[in-house]
Amino acid sequence: MPKKEDPSIPPELLSEYFRRLGAKGGKIGGKKTAAKLTAAQRKRKAEKAGKANLSTLTPAERRERAKRAAQARWGNLRGDKGDH
Repeated sequence: MPKKEDPSIPPELLSEYFRRLGAKGGKIGGKKTAAKLTAAQRKRKAEKAGKANLSTLTPAERRERAKRAAQARWGNLRGDKGDH
């Protein structure tokens, strides 16, 4: 008896389909999650994300970021718009 061809979808097409499907839901998920959180919960979540981000920086990158933040703070105090 001859073997029938496999009618399944190629794995790379299936993977691409589910990747796009997940990305579509991912765009909505963060907004819905944030809408359900209290202000304190959002703050804790933001602090945790900020710390995680800082942990990936090198000392030079951390120093540069602090320098830009200080310049922005001083600019705000002087009333600069940061146009220069």
